[in-house]
Amino acid sequence: MSSEIASSNPVVKAVVEGTAPRPAQLAASRGILPLPQADLLEILVSFYNGIDPELKENSRLTLAEQNAESLTETIRSADVAPIVLAFFAERSDLPSAIHETILTNAKTPPGSIAKFAAATQNGSLIELISLNQQLLIQNPAILDAILKNPSRTPESERRATEIKREFFEKERGAQQIANELRAQGNDAAAEFIEQSDSGLSAEDALF
Repeated sequence: MSSEIASSNPVVKAVVEGTAPRPAQLAASRGILPLPQADLLEILVSFYNGIDPELKENSRLTLAEQNAESLTETIRSADVAPIVLAFFAERSDLPSAIHETILTNAKTPPGSIAKFAAATQNGSLIELISLNQQLLIQNPAILDAILKNPSRTPESERRATEIKREFFEKERGAQQIANELRAQGNDAAAEFIEQSDSGLSAEDALF
């Protein structure tokens, strides 16, 4: 069911891949298999994403019944699996505190953060995402999601706009100038533009 199991616990692998007895799978899907919470959540999300109808439905119900306090503690831990973070990132009915924990966890998949940034109506959480400059630079889809979300705050819009202009629009502009210079036979100037962050115009480079 899952090609990437984060847990090092062999029980998790056996249950998820179906080599464990069926009663163990059913117990896990109902949340009653004695395992650490992080391991159990990984199994539940794997079942929920799987194709076995019974395990999928049991897991859906069990995941919906998770206690907010224990869920926050598990999501904050270093043992939580990325698929668990991705699953709960898409749950719009969770308290903001849980989403804050998910958004600040380095293991949360960037694609899930982009989806969250595009869909959430919580401006404060969009602003929280906009504070992570490195994340936005490495994942421009998150930038676009912020800028397209009508619930964005003025501050999150300002940050996203500045990052987009500084790290993407200038870079594209410089590359366009370099391409034009090469087309004119000015390879040295084109190379200088590509290696420079000075923002020179094509005329200045030619000079």
